[in-house]
Amino acid sequence: MSTLRWGWAGIAGLGWLLAACAPSYYLKPAPGQATDPSSFSTNVGLAEADSLEVRLQFIGYEKTAIIFSADIRNGSDRPVQVAPETFCYLPTLPRPAVASAAPGTSGPKPYVLALNPEVQLQNLEARLDRHARKASGVSFFELLTVATHVAEDVSSIKKKETDQQIAEREDRHAQNNQYFDEQRADHADQAAALYQEHHSKQHQLLRRREVGPGERLTGFVYFPRTDVASHLRVVVYLRERPFVFDFNQAKVKQ
Repeated sequence: MSTLRWGWAGIAGLGWLLAACAPSYYLKPAPGQATDPSSFSTNVGLAEADSLEVRLQFIGYEKTAIIFSADIRNGSDRPVQVAPETFCYLPTLPRPAVASAAPGTSGPKPYVLALNPEVQLQNLEARLDRHARKASGVSFFELLTVATHVAEDVSSIKKKETDQQIAEREDRHAQNNQYFDEQRADHADQAAALYQEHHSKQHQLLRRREVGPGERLTGFVYFPRTDVASHLRVVVYLRERPFVFDFNQAKVKQ
């Protein structure tokens, strides 16, 4: 029985939204790369071996990441361990970029590992917790400002302030209070957005698990971006066997 983590059509549909994050680049399968003849998209690479099928599709870019969608189908009679953090790509860099490495250094890394999905989720949780605490808490700066307000109010009792001075002091205090309220509201908005992102990625990311005979696993795989690369050879490791996908990367003329 098939195990479907995220529908292939749904993943492709989200790709248009993700690709819009960085329209200056695009990827397409390199000439000679086998594509999935059954797919509605010609942008799905296909690799088969050992009764395993792997489909890989370029989805889009984020600010610091490039996103692929992986669809792994186990047609064998034994389980296969899927560990997305072991996936990688080998970038082909133009000559000037390679030559720019300083003498005596090792130069660019020969491969780029996929981002660990569990670390991605943990980082989102940490950011969510930080913004949630700031949305409901009081900062040291706010406590200091409140103390200053109280000191000014006490001091004003001994002074003969004009109505204008009283109004100016009260207006200044009100503006300070409004600033801190807006800061809390901003942190609350960011916490809400991070909650939605964390909830979505829990279901969308390809995560480590064992895929049994006849089962299927799909999800997003994130890699660090290498914009200067003209070619990316993405390697998916299953049973210590490399499933290779070649993509050309080019700039889109604005």
